[in-house]
Amino acid sequence: MQCKQIWVVTPSYNSMQWLACAVASVADQAGNNVTVHHHIQDGGSKDGTREWLEAYAEQCARKPQTGYTFSYESAPDGGMYEALNQGWSKAPQGVDILAHLNSDEQYLPGALQTVAEIFTKNPSWEVLLADLIVVDNKGRYLCHRRSLKPSPLIFRYTCGGMTASTFQRAYVFQKRQIGFEPEWRIAGDKVWYHTMLQAGVRIGHANRLVSVFTETGNNLGWSSAAREETQRYATRFLRGKTYGIYLFGKWNGLRRIVKEWCITPPKSYALYTHENLRQRQLFPIMHPTGSWGRKPGAPANKLAIWSLIDRFFSSNR
Repeated sequence: MQCKQIWVVTPSYNSMQWLACAVASVADQAGNNVTVHHHIQDGGSKDGTREWLEAYAEQCARKPQTGYTFSYESAPDGGMYEALNQGWSKAPQGVDILAHLNSDEQYLPGALQTVAEIFTKNPSWEVLLADLIVVDNKGRYLCHRRSLKPSPLIFRYTCGGMTASTFQRAYVFQKRQIGFEPEWRIAGDKVWYHTMLQAGVRIGHANRLVSVFTETGNNLGWSSAAREETQRYATRFLRGKTYGIYLFGKWNGLRRIVKEWCITPPKSYALYTHENLRQRQLFPIMHPTGSWGRKPGAPANKLAIWSLIDRFFSSNR
């Protein structure tokens, strides 16, 4: 496999409690024909983030790691989506893949190697959607989230994926100039996926677990502000009608239920924790589920079809 250069951008603002773990999960990805640059685009944090970034950058300069480089900028910005555009715009020509990892997210071991191999095997794909694991703020398993085959109609009504497990060839941003629209505060992901498909970007999906999303309890996607942006999205793209968002959300839920019957569930995952940034901690998965709405610890049984259907009709996620 030809060497792939991957540029990962993490937008941050007063997120020091999570950032070191995210950085550690990127730093151990280099090797096996993959080089990685991690750029932190910080919005001028006041919680010690800037000082930590400065110290870490100096450490990387003193003890360089083969295949891994690091940079950061800390200055006020217009929010997460503007920060992402700024971070991606710093990637030099010659970078193969751009990625987005939030400060409370992590890559799983070997994730970027897997991404590079998938792009190599699928040269026509311009964007890759993969799978992720959802954990609580202690790193404990809640569920896993499978990517679904992209569809222009479905992407119009639902968010096309999770950005922590989405990767793009660099020219999609650098040459086709498809980035995030900073005027959105919450629904920018949804607009971005929709815009890419409308522009004819070739999006593929692979059911490989590559990242971890932390449900911190402060997810803006479930806030009243998110509902307001949903209405604004409907006004712009759906002639003001929101019922299709609900219906296609349920359809995606059913697609995920069916997919879980066909794919071997994960048995464990490994994360960095605040207690140990030098070695990942292994977390076993006792009751794997693709249902985000299920209570942690509730058993998952592929034969319990009525339970699956009930979760489908009772959850909007």
